[in-house]
Amino acid sequence: MTAQPEAQAETKADAQPGPDAGSDARSTDELKHALVESLMGVIGAPDDEGAASNAAALIATLDARLAAEAA
Repeated sequence: MTAQPEAQAETKADAQPGPDAGSDARSTDELKHALVESLMGVIGAPDDEGAASNAAALIATLDARLAAEAA
């Protein structure tokens, strides 16, 4: 399964939200796509704390974005 390291590297590069969870410049759809890829990375490497942290950051960013859109 050589695709997993590439997916993990892509995930780590994608998930770089700033301290303000709503500051990510990507569209909501792009954030959703990045979250799916990030979660696939966590599934592929469940012991990778960096992948888990990136997924958690994307979840927080997307949650803040969706809450702002709903308001």
